[in-house]
Amino acid sequence: MFQILSPEGIVDKEKLIETGLKWSDCLAIYKTMVFTRVFEERMTAEARWDHMPLYVSPRGEEGAEIGSAYALGENDWIFFYARYHGAAFMKGVSVNSMLKYFYGIPDLEITK
Repeated sequence: MFQILSPEGIVDKEKLIETGLKWSDCLAIYKTMVFTRVFEERMTAEARWDHMPLYVSPRGEEGAEIGSAYALGENDWIFFYARYHGAAFMKGVSVNSMLKYFYGIPDLEITK
């Protein structure tokens, strides 16, 4: 495993070139990682306040799940489980659908 990006930018340009990823790819992955972390922090707070019946944190797993989901093709599937928020976000599942999932509200949109 190696680091290509940091908040300041590209860490290792040669490794970035070797991956075949473009700067726009890395930016999309990084933005989804940050978004997932913010979502996780908000949902952890909700769970602490007993406003949510179920919440399992994916903290620390963002890179693995989001990077894996990014590598999938348009017709590939992911099977969501409680700690896989980032992959779902990377594949276009909405925050609204994710919240419904954690509150136990059926949502057919999440199967898109």
